[in-house]
Amino acid sequence: MDPPRASQATPQVTSVVRFVADMNGFSAKVVSLEETEYLQLALGNHESEPTEYLIIQRDPNPTQQDIQLAQDTYYIEYSSQSNGAYGGLKQVQLSHNQLILLAESNSMLGFEKLEITVPEKLNEVAAMIMKLFQGSGVYEQEI
Repeated sequence: MDPPRASQATPQVTSVVRFVADMNGFSAKVVSLEETEYLQLALGNHESEPTEYLIIQRDPNPTQQDIQLAQDTYYIEYSSQSNGAYGGLKQVQLSHNQLILLAESNSMLGFEKLEITVPEKLNEVAAMIMKLFQGSGVYEQEI
């Protein structure tokens, strides 16, 4: 019996392995703060085409549906929507010009530890972080 030809073989996916870096980091070249109908902090490593970025958002007035879906907390995204989730952090620190985020072990954020150098707007970033993580118990301020 002849082995199946390539066109006859049916590939099967048996498992998916998700890459999670032990430690990532970048220096923010862009620092964006928004306080409209929602709160947002965005940091990126390039002004026009970032390859690494961090977005943290929170609706300060969650709806009943947000509460039912457990979306009444912060949303965080690291460099891709596939690395985004509501919640998922166990600790956030802002010390001098370093923003350090530690992910929960079961998070889908794509990192275990993320360190971002924030070269500007440090007081504004600290104030926004306090609002974004209010009530979550994950933020420690050390400016």
